[in-house]
Amino acid sequence: KLHRELDYRGERPSGATHRIEDGVLVLGDCGISKSQYAAGTYFGGLYRAAGKVKGWRVPNIRSIGGETVSSGFYSDDELDLDRATSPEHARQIQDRIDEVKRNWADMYRAIMDADRNGGDVFEALKRTLLEDLDPRSQAEIGSLRTGLNAINHMRGVR
Repeated sequence: KLHRELDYRGERPSGATHRIEDGVLVLGDCGISKSQYAAGTYFGGLYRAAGKVKGWRVPNIRSIGGETVSSGFYSDDELDLDRATSPEHARQIQDRIDEVKRNWADMYRAIMDADRNGGDVFEALKRTLLEDLDPRSQAEIGSLRTGLNAINHMRGVR
């Protein structure tokens, strides 16, 4: 089941704004592969986990398919040192926090290295995956795909 809530600039387009073609989700007119979908889900989960660690405002993130990314990669308990029940548990939580920070830094660097337009790729990822808005142009679709591919490359996914 696919559910998306969208805010439109100007008039709402007629008809569906997404569809499935040959097993590939198509948003507006931007088809993505299964590995790109996985990269988008990774981005959303890591953003949510990094937001907890870094104290960012974390929106109600949705994956590309419209499912809510509820907890990121870890539950609140797994990233909150105040909830540690022992020194060993505190070390485990700190290890997870450090892992989230490393993974975020690696992903962000990969996205920025792939971005030749000074932030367009990261903005397209945020707009589409965090704000749940369709790409506004073919250039933004290209930036979205570039970002998803950069995430996959960083993760070793082809």
